[in-house]
Amino acid sequence: MSREDALAWLEGRLDGVHPALAEAVRRCVEGAPEPDGPTSVAETLADAAAAELEDLAGGSQDRAAAVRLLAADAVLTYAFEAVAEQGGDPDALAGRVGPEGVLGRALVRAARSAGAGEGA
Repeated sequence: MSREDALAWLEGRLDGVHPALAEAVRRCVEGAPEPDGPTSVAETLADAAAAELEDLAGGSQDRAAAVRLLAADAVLTYAFEAVAEQGGDPDALAGRVGPEGVLGRALVRAARSAGAGEGA
């Protein structure tokens, strides 16, 4: 699946969501790297959320960051909705994004970057 497939899946779920949050959710997915190989909608969404959280971890903590954080959380929640809806394995998705997965690695990289910046 591509980001476009994930966005198409998301569109039906964004009806009734506050417009600013819905737009932030779209930007979160649109801004994520295109998957290297075949991935499910759930994996694409989980990877997008992890990329957004990694970017946020090293940035400012202003109101715009708060909306982006809410969007990343929503995208990760939608990833688990997608895996449940499409008959995937939620435990495998949790492993993919958990402390040993993409989210854990992303936050470690962000912490290292922040630490490197403090010593400069």
